[in-house]
Amino acid sequence: MRDDLFNYLCSLSDREYQINSWANKIYPSGIEYDCLDSSIHFIFDDTDLGDAPENSTGDILLNKEEADSIAKLVASINYVFEKYGTNMTDDFYIGTPEWDDVLSSASTA
Repeated sequence: MRDDLFNYLCSLSDREYQINSWANKIYPSGIEYDCLDSSIHFIFDDTDLGDAPENSTGDILLNKEEADSIAKLVASINYVFEKYGTNMTDDFYIGTPEWDDVLSSASTA
């Protein structure tokens, strides 16, 4: 699961990838499909990272520092969803000014 987290963090930190893959459906070699929803489901539904990242220490995360970084990412995603709702398109979200915080927090997580 740690490898999965790394892959989702890479996609959440790369605006160019998001525009190409999520918005325009032009995937890099080896990727058949990807969208924002995949990353969101991994963080919020498939793991406890969205609710209590510290509970994943020793399993997915190595230490408190990583848990704190994920908590910051979760807060930035939640802020976007609280402001705009959860029914917008991927290209809408990645075009909002608040998305810069998601990119930044994902890149440091």
